[in-house]
Amino acid sequence: MAGGREPDEHARFARYRRDFDEATEEDAPALVARVLADPDRAMASSAVRAYLDRRAAALLTTPGCPSWCAELTGPVAADAFSARRLSEWTLLRAMTLGEPWDPATLLAAHGPAPAPHGRDLPVRPGPDRPGRRRPHPPDPCRRGFPPADRRRLTTDRGRP
Repeated sequence: MAGGREPDEHARFARYRRDFDEATEEDAPALVARVLADPDRAMASSAVRAYLDRRAAALLTTPGCPSWCAELTGPVAADAFSARRLSEWTLLRAMTLGEPWDPATLLAAHGPAPAPHGRDLPVRPGPDRPGRRRPHPPDPCRRGFPPADRRRLTTDRGRP
């Protein structure tokens, strides 16, 4: 940040967030297309994802959700992450309302699952998502290790 000025992409991101907050349902598809045309693809994708998560969470169980998703399917196709995110919200809606859904779609979901409150849910590690590494086994010579086990590791005279 030179001279105390906010970087251009930060200002554009904030402007896109405001634009999404003020957009009507009719304006949303055109706005999504315009934002995804931004030269900073990562920032644009992030702004669209934030909008999708906010709006989908609000519409999740309402009758207007399927038409909203259908209207945005075309514009989000320009960004693989946004398209996948919209698809995940569609799947979450079907699961929430007890509508039919394909288990293969759930298995194909990539990354954190969308949550109705707008935050991501953690995903369990799988073959393509390494989990946390297991800690090393405890050191028997350290304090706090059971004394009986510590004795087994000593010499035959009972000294370490």
